[in-house]
Amino acid sequence: MIKRIDISMRKNAEDILDLQIPSYQVEAEIIGSYDIPPLKDTVDTLQSCGETFFGYYDNEALCGAISIKVEDETLDIHRLIVHPNHFRRGIAQMLFHFIESRFELKTIKVATGSNNTPAIHFYKKNGFQKMKEVRVNKQLSLTFFEKKVVTNKEEINMANNKKELSLEQQEELLQTLQARFEKNMNRHEGLEWAKVQAKLEANSDKLWSLNEMERTGGEPDVVDYDKEKDEYIFYDYSAESPKGRRSVCYDREALEARKKHKPENSAIDMATDMGIELLTEEQYRALQGMESVDLKTSSWVQTPSDIREHGGALFCDYRYGHVFLYHNGASSYYAARGFRGSLRV
Repeated sequence: MIKRIDISMRKNAEDILDLQIPSYQVEAEIIGSYDIPPLKDTVDTLQSCGETFFGYYDNEALCGAISIKVEDETLDIHRLIVHPNHFRRGIAQMLFHFIESRFELKTIKVATGSNNTPAIHFYKKNGFQKMKEVRVNKQLSLTFFEKKVVTNKEEINMANNKKELSLEQQEELLQTLQARFEKNMNRHEGLEWAKVQAKLEANSDKLWSLNEMERTGGEPDVVDYDKEKDEYIFYDYSAESPKGRRSVCYDREALEARKKHKPENSAIDMATDMGIELLTEEQYRALQGMESVDLKTSSWVQTPSDIREHGGALFCDYRYGHVFLYHNGASSYYAARGFRGSLRV
């Protein structure tokens, strides 16, 4: 889950610092210089930096973060960091997609160490163009990138409205969700549709994500309510892996690694664009504990970084009365394998 971080709270700033130091230590090793400002940050300097922070959380753990400044439709990325324990999970990509889709922008700017090959590859594959290179000292030079997002007001308005449903679409979706909710009360005993609907109507972006889950064949339904966070949790309940999300590899890195016969998309990229997250193995097993699904198909699940670092990815299915967890090359894709998502509202 991605959410804004209030950096004025000292505990939050401490969490960012605990994430930032090991992340930039990896960059320092890559570029051959430890004389970089992020490694000299303190809680106080973070709290006074004037940047807006967003974090990617796995349960309560902060795994990655992005900080930005926005002025006159230009967004400047100041930090894009992922803890080394969570590399190769597509977290940086999800954070970038998150900020790119939530602001009215014409230009996105970023700078990184000129020898930081992984970062340069990341920005280039996301449409950035190299603008200039600046020598900071004998050991360090920075490369500056820009990405032109939109060119006129009409395009900005189109981009801003792209992820909103019309009133007619909202009404149709709510009717579908209500019918499914009331037909399957065993999935959410003790919960009331009226309260779920009130939450959905107050969060139009979540409605859009649910519509994407529905449109791609996921048949989303409420699975639980998090009292502490006051959030309803939706899973894809389709009998088989959603038809509109099959024949995809695991993530963008795997997609780029294929030399030929590339699939059209990856599971992580699709989920990010939809505003949802892949189910974890634990969540997948919990879903199967309520209803048996994927009897003929299989679904990608979130993959730990140590497995992903070796080129693998995990998927699950249900056969012979049991849930099975498998591994495969992350770049593989099959007509019978998609992914299931979760969404918090």
